[in-house]
Amino acid sequence: MTFTLNDKRAGRAATFLACVMPALLTGCRSASPQSKADSFAQFQGQDVDGAPLPEFLAARTARILISLRETAEPNVYRSEATAAAVPISADGYLLTAAHALDRDSLPSSYVLLSGTQRPLHFRVVWDGFRDTNAHLDIAVIHVEDELPAVFEWAAMTELVSGAELVSAGFSRAEISFAAGSLRDDVQSDGQVAWKVAHDVPLAGGDSGGPLCTPQGKLVAVNYGSMALTPFGGILSRYALRPDPDWLAGLLARDRDGR
Repeated sequence: MTFTLNDKRAGRAATFLACVMPALLTGCRSASPQSKADSFAQFQGQDVDGAPLPEFLAARTARILISLRETAEPNVYRSEATAAAVPISADGYLLTAAHALDRDSLPSSYVLLSGTQRPLHFRVVWDGFRDTNAHLDIAVIHVEDELPAVFEWAAMTELVSGAELVSAGFSRAEISFAAGSLRDDVQSDGQVAWKVAHDVPLAGGDSGGPLCTPQGKLVAVNYGSMALTPFGGILSRYALRPDPDWLAGLLARDRDGR
């Protein structure tokens, strides 16, 4: 995949190559593109706020480009890996998976918002690996730009075992979608982010992407860990849902400090 960037140093357009592999997914096994497409087929024709559900999700799923580097070809850049991110506030805040934030590569990592070709540097506001003792695979990042479309949170009353779910991510060159259901009721567990078990097919590049209701309400952020049976079967995929009061307080403190 290529994107055209404005390279001010060169005074001309530059080309950006986003490598889909290796893409980021924790765990041992990835779903196939066909299994993801098959799972989502029933939702292809669904509308949310007057837009087809795939279009609605795509407008609210950003791509993280990791370790952007120059290549031997002038004005051509390459990203070594990719993950997803979830816009949650119009003033530049997004959620993603903490394992996407390799500290060594942060100076050369970017967020690419949906519908744009201008990767943005991001700042890590909070990192669940670094800032808690619970090793939570979720992070809050910020870009100095307005986000044109953000998610609204699903109500806790909707998050019951068997509830239908959809997701989006970048396990292929373009955004892809999948669907499944909740395995258990979602409940607060005393942490700042709560684990959500589901069976939506995930693959590398889906980490950090949105897990939603079919009505487009955000349930949680996928981090892609998979529990396997001794025979290789997948028991669950996992996502994390931040405590809304904690998250609102974190964003308020960060805004005050900017």
